Amino acid sequence: MTSSSIKRNLSVALFLTLMVALADVSGQSEVVFPEAAALCVGLWLMPKAVWNIRGWQIPLYLTAAASIGLALNLWLPACFEIRFALAFVIVIGLLRLVRCNMYPTVSAAMLPVLVGTTSWLYPACVLVISALLALGRGWLRQEKRTEYHPFGGLQLVLLTASVCLPLAVTLCLPNPTMRFLAVPPLVVTM
Repeated sequence: MTSSSIKRNLSVALFLTLMVALADVSGQSEVVFPEAAALCVGLWLMPKAVWNIRGWQIPLYLTAAASIGLALNLWLPACFEIRFALAFVIVIGLLRLVRCNMYPTVSAAMLPVLVGTTSWLYPACVLVISALLALGRGWLRQEKRTEYHPFGGLQLVLLTASVCLPLAVTLCLPNPTMRFLAVPPLVVTM
């Protein structure tokens, strides 16, 4: 193991440990941003950049997505399934518009809908965590990736199915807490 990979691995482990410890000490579960692990791997651990994104775009896009999910919860008087699907469609559309392939951003919008977040603390935490991730990315240099590879048709169909199938299953279940069945396919897909 090279000194660079040791530095990368220790940075990821320390960052995630501190995030969980801060959530535990503060009693605020919103501090734990589940996508942070995937983002740490893609932004810090990998020697070559996984996504075509500039450092300043990381907190901008992730915080915007988190705010979209929260706004849907606060201001759209629709059922969970509609808000969840809208979060997905809006953020995928925005990512394609800005030609960004950092797809964990989609999950940042869907998570507040999934757990029913109604506090602006969630996007605030996403902003802080993603800003720290962007700063860390500057310290842990990566070989840049400048090309943009959007989802192809089949990939988009598979991602949409990974969102819609669990939602369809939750509609058939009597207990609304079963909506958490949607989480595993999203995590695996992202």
